[in-house]
Amino acid sequence: MADATLPEPIVEMRSIEKAFGAVQALRKVDLVLYPGEILGLVGDNSAGKSTLMKILTGAYQRDAGEMPGNRCTSRARTRAVTSASR
Repeated sequence: MADATLPEPIVEMRSIEKAFGAVQALRKVDLVLYPGEILGLVGDNSAGKSTLMKILTGAYQRDAGEMPGNRCTSRARTRAVTSASR
């Protein structure tokens, strides 16, 4: 019988929050990516897509939430963010 467990995520973001003054840009956002997975991050203008990716790459600091065990290298994160923003 094959092992049915999922691999360890390469990116894990849990309950991420970010505010700019009175504007709440991100509220309790979760994102989990597994090896080999392809994800499209879409949404309306000002929905927080770029803010989330800037937190992932370290350009912004999150106000709350966790990023446990992210195994994605900075080069891979940059490549993922560049691909996502096209």
